Amino acid sequence: MKRTPAAVSPARRLLAGGAAAGLAFGVGVGPAGFGAGQSADTASAAAAVGRGHTRPADDSGDSSCTSAEIAQNNVKTDQDGSVPWEIAHAGIGGGAVPPDLTAGSGVRIAIIDTGITAGDPQLSGVVAGGGDFSGSGGDYRADSDGHGTFVASIIAAQQSAANRLVGIAPGARLLIYREAGCGIGKGNTEDYMASAINQAVADHAQIINISQDGFDPSAAVQEAVQNAYAGGVLVVAAAGNYGSSEGTDDAGKSTAVDPVTYPAYYGGNPAGTADLLAVGAVDQNSETAGFSETGNYIGVTAPGVAIVGLSNVSKTLVTDDGTSFAAPYVAAVAAVLLQHDPDLTPKQLMKVLESTATGNGQWDDADGWGEINPQAALQAVQQDPKLDTLTPLYGAGPDADGPAGAATSFGAQAMQPQSPKGASAAQNMQNRGAYLSIGIAGLVLLVALIGSAVTREAKRRGGWRQAG
Repeated sequence: MKRTPAAVSPARRLLAGGAAAGLAFGVGVGPAGFGAGQSADTASAAAAVGRGHTRPADDSGDSSCTSAEIAQNNVKTDQDGSVPWEIAHAGIGGGAVPPDLTAGSGVRIAIIDTGITAGDPQLSGVVAGGGDFSGSGGDYRADSDGHGTFVASIIAAQQSAANRLVGIAPGARLLIYREAGCGIGKGNTEDYMASAINQAVADHAQIINISQDGFDPSAAVQEAVQNAYAGGVLVVAAAGNYGSSEGTDDAGKSTAVDPVTYPAYYGGNPAGTADLLAVGAVDQNSETAGFSETGNYIGVTAPGVAIVGLSNVSKTLVTDDGTSFAAPYVAAVAAVLLQHDPDLTPKQLMKVLESTATGNGQWDDADGWGEINPQAALQAVQQDPKLDTLTPLYGAGPDADGPAGAATSFGAQAMQPQSPKGASAAQNMQNRGAYLSIGIAGLVLLVALIGSAVTREAKRRGGWRQAG
């Protein structure tokens, strides 16, 4: 896929969403205290980048508060009433027709983020537990930033008469761990994140979503991720939004374009099994977003541009860009796979998502193994319980079955002729007949060529010999 530039000069955040200024729409009003053109408290914003990162050089305002973006753009009434594009694109769960409200049932997904607006009627019944890991004594069922609420809605928003948003896995239940955001006085460190990951595992989460990124490696976070993987928990992490922007570290030193980001980097283990699945972002045309990180740790991509979700203002829909919103898309699809086969390991879940992605088993550092295909992934789990027929993965990416060159020498699967989507039965039969005719004609030609070659060789050697 072609990598496209960001539509506007992107505003990055530690929370890996908000690559472009969010445009709000829905029913309701923005939070009091923020008018058009205003930003949130810069002191709080500075605290929000305490994970060893500062905002990129092109970000003149606060880049950590989704709620500020909502207020700055004002809230407009949703006239269109359509299903959000990324949900419809999934084709399962909330994107099925009619929506499958049971998708993801029985699966517990942990969201390590800024909390959740649990009082929102589309989320009030989905929170199964959680805790505050910010060190600020706050309530994880409140979200002053809006980021965690947005992430949660992509996964498990419930059906409502107020809008057409239904999560991809509305049957799943959420564990919420609040440890980041500009609206809290503490938190935002690797140690807080590691503690939240460990608690999610202890609370029997099956999937953990981390829509955050930073520039600094952390032994504590890496160990927590490895323990989660060893304990049968899939960790999905946003790749980060510095693909087309220059950031700086705490000392003001440039990190350059496309810096290595954590914890996503812990998904980069081409020689073996990755410890987590790192997710980049694509737009509605399946083009990789310019802000999406590249690197040998990128596993897959998913929708992350002009994404629609719930804000922390009840009944309000907003749009935003970022790998923050691609990660929960993948986490939700993984939940639906687990619903159908609860015994799938993290390795198997990653393999299914990667092997059924649009890369067709080929990898590059922008797209990973390609954009995930939720319907194909679900079909693979339903029809191939042993996962014996998955497309092999060849390239330098995580979970590879071999180097890129190996695809041409062994294990490559023959392409099957396909009729155009929506073709009639008669058209399909006609196409099959054409393929058969072509095959027979080719066989006849091959036999003729072989016969000719044999005759020439016999004449060269002095003619046919009589058997007997």
